[in-house]
Amino acid sequence: MKLTQKTVVAITLPEGKSEHIEWDLPGFGFRLRRGGARTWIYQYKIATQNRKITLGNPAALSPARARKAAVEIHAKVRLGHDPGVEKAEGRARAAETMDAVLQNFLTFKRGHLKPRSMIELERHLMKSCKSLHGFNWPRSIAARLPPKYQLLQMKKVHLQPIECVRRCRDFLLGAFVKD
Repeated sequence: MKLTQKTVVAITLPEGKSEHIEWDLPGFGFRLRRGGARTWIYQYKIATQNRKITLGNPAALSPARARKAAVEIHAKVRLGHDPGVEKAEGRARAAETMDAVLQNFLTFKRGHLKPRSMIELERHLMKSCKSLHGFNWPRSIAARLPPKYQLLQMKKVHLQPIECVRRCRDFLLGAFVKD
């Protein structure tokens, strides 16, 4: 069945089923669940495993756009990529923010620093560098620190003296010096 906005609205769940999928193209379909959830999906096979990837909600994604996304995913699968793994890796990378890295760093340093040094470190990294907490953490070793302009921008945003910016930079550099 050709899935359009009208046909998607008209699809109902058959009696006694918890899930119903209406297929349009090979691998591309519309899923309706007992709880009322409606989503566009794409099903593909990697080796011996069948996998489904959610494309989006029909309220936010038109049938034409969902179909186009399914064709793009189909091309990736044909080239040997696994879209589900790429999606999971993207989520993991998005979770690697400066805040998460600094929390781990502070936990590590807690046993290695004197109490007053630990208080100062926490103050600088958690308060003075707060504007950096939302940045994604770079994965490459060569680009482990945010660019200098971000530290200088932090100074402008919070109107803190340049000495504070230098201390934050030094503490961040300390995160990568082996003890």
